[in-house]
This record gives sequence, C-alpha cells and structure tokens, in this order.
Amino acid sequence: MDVDENGQVSGCHTLEDYSSETESENLSMDAFIVQTNWLIQSLEEAQTQDVSLNLLDFLKSQLGQVI
Repeated sequence: MDVDENGQVSGCHTLEDYSSETESENLSMDAFIVQTNWLIQSLEEAQTQDVSLNLLDFLKSQLGQVI
C-alpha cells in the first residue's frame, strides 16, 4: 500500500507488480508496539522542537533507535 502525507491509502500493489527475482522489497505492516510513557514523552519533545510529523512518520523515524 502507498500512504499519503495525511495517512490515507493512496494506492496498492500486488506481488506480481514486482517481477524481478533478484530484487527484494522490504515489507512493513506499520504495526508498532511501544511503551505508552515513552510515546507520550517522545511526542511532547517533538512538539517543543516544532516537529510536525504524523504518528506513522514519527514511529517510522524511531525505528532502529535503542532506548
């Protein structure tokens, strides 16, 4: 699925759309499990820095960070 900047689905693709056997694609279901206190604190910090991300973009930006 393609998601626009408002978090709305703007398109979708099937496996057949990717025909190359050597090409690989990352698969993400955009399902996140986080600690509530961490999420609230992180979003509050982002607001003080005038960061204007939607929740999906924010969580994706946090992937790979060790807390």
